[in-house]
Amino acid sequence: MDQEEQDLLVRAYKKEKRAGVKERIHIVCMVKVSGLTTAQTAELCYCDPHTVTSWLQRYDEEGIAGLADRPRPGRPPKVALEDIEEAVSAAGSIITPLQL
Repeated sequence: MDQEEQDLLVRAYKKEKRAGVKERIHIVCMVKVSGLTTAQTAELCYCDPHTVTSWLQRYDEEGIAGLADRPRPGRPPKVALEDIEEAVSAAGSIITPLQL
């Protein structure tokens, strides 16, 4: 992996907000940049080696875009994603940490 591709992965990791996608980018970095084996990476990330292999394959075939969530079958949500994000954001501003 060349330096440009490494930089792209690091920038994508820092920019990504979704935890699942961020984890997938991290998995790819662990193997491609750090040189860990699939088994070592799976053990460190508490996932199955086949999962690591599948993320690597998607990255090799589609690049960073291959690590994004894909649509899943099932009933569509009743509430729009934007409304959920807005509610979470609003709740975050009124929720204060517990004082012990």
